[in-house]
Amino acid sequence: MARFLFAVLPLAGHLAPNLAVAQALRQQGHQVLLYSGASVADAAAARDLDFAPFIALDEEAIHGTIREIAIARAPWQLRRLWRQILIESIEAQLSDLAPLLDTWQPDVIVCDPLLWGPIVVLHEREPIPVAILSYVAACVLPGDDAPLLGLSLPAAQGGAMRLARRSVRWLIDQVATGVRREVNAIRQRFALPPIPDSVTAYTGRLPLYLMPGSRDFDYARQDLPASVHYVGLLEWQSGPPPAPPAWLQAYQKERPLVYVTEGSVHSRQPHLLQAAVNGLGELPIDLILTTGRHRHVGELSLGPIPANVRVESWVPHRALFPHVDVVVTTGGSGTVLGALAENIPLVVSPTDWDQPENAWRVAAAGAGIRIAASRCTGSRLRAAVEALLTDASYRRAAQHLGESLRKADGAFEAAHLLAQLANGGQAAPSGAMVEDAYQETLS
Repeated sequence: MARFLFAVLPLAGHLAPNLAVAQALRQQGHQVLLYSGASVADAAAARDLDFAPFIALDEEAIHGTIREIAIARAPWQLRRLWRQILIESIEAQLSDLAPLLDTWQPDVIVCDPLLWGPIVVLHEREPIPVAILSYVAACVLPGDDAPLLGLSLPAAQGGAMRLARRSVRWLIDQVATGVRREVNAIRQRFALPPIPDSVTAYTGRLPLYLMPGSRDFDYARQDLPASVHYVGLLEWQSGPPPAPPAWLQAYQKERPLVYVTEGSVHSRQPHLLQAAVNGLGELPIDLILTTGRHRHVGELSLGPIPANVRVESWVPHRALFPHVDVVVTTGGSGTVLGALAENIPLVVSPTDWDQPENAWRVAAAGAGIRIAASRCTGSRLRAAVEALLTDASYRRAAQHLGESLRKADGAFEAAHLLAQLANGGQAAPSGAMVEDAYQETLS
């Protein structure tokens, strides 16, 4: 059996896919060490994972910087904050990881894409393969349909749009030259040659790049290296769905059920919850709203709650989604992929992070409707929900994407690919992944 070291930021959206894959590896008899913030220790213990907390890396500083990124708007602020996460933390990561490599001796390092230490140093300095496990459903490796940092653009359609996107990407690369200089200065201290392009592009040279979701969801991209594998839904929990809360067990469905969520870490105005209360309260539907455990309904200015609305802090999706007809969300990868895996169409009103890209992909596939956050009024949301409930084409498109997610084995597929890598070979597709294997073509 092999030994896998997972290096992960202690953020819910990052932890979910990593814990799912780590748990699958343990169930297959492998050893797993999770390197993350001390707040993750209990989650690691519950899954029988060895655990090493951040020591030189400051967990509280990371959470503080992420909170600042969520509200920052000026480009210079965002550059400074992202530099703190991506570059200034590299030395601390390497300091923490060095004794773990000596004492625990992993066969593979599985790396969060935002922890650059293993990517830009350990990948070439150590005889241990480094694999990327993405936490977003849209692959960020360069290409015509790749996400563009800080922008929200639809898929490239036609030569003019592709040329425009390439021009924008070239400008972004020019702005990022300072980042490359700093990264290469770190590499020089470890006697490593400079990398000629962005760190994001460089991750495509690693032997394995695991993507949650499906290629069908991600614009059916054909411009990715053979190292990239879409492995389906990566659920935090495996096994039977958790027992639903008592109120959900007692729920008698007599009309459509709509679920509205802004995710677990939304820190902006609750525009989606407010629009739902204002626009959906009079419809002949049942409505469940979740605020996230970090917020209380009394502080969200939702006004009077209509009789058909139930407000909770959190509901387990695996218990709820089988009852749901429409999901209304800001568009985090976990919620979007989880809904599609249950064939549920979506209304997506994104704000930041991976949400805008997910919204475009849902809309492009015909599996839902995108509403810009600045235009998400009660009336627009009501019209979108009514369209999804009455037009069967949205559910058919969601079902198509759901099938593309379910035909891969999720965490167990990812675990199989990692085990192949640990055994000394390139991670080749297996089982459900064969028909989705990429040809080894790079532009």
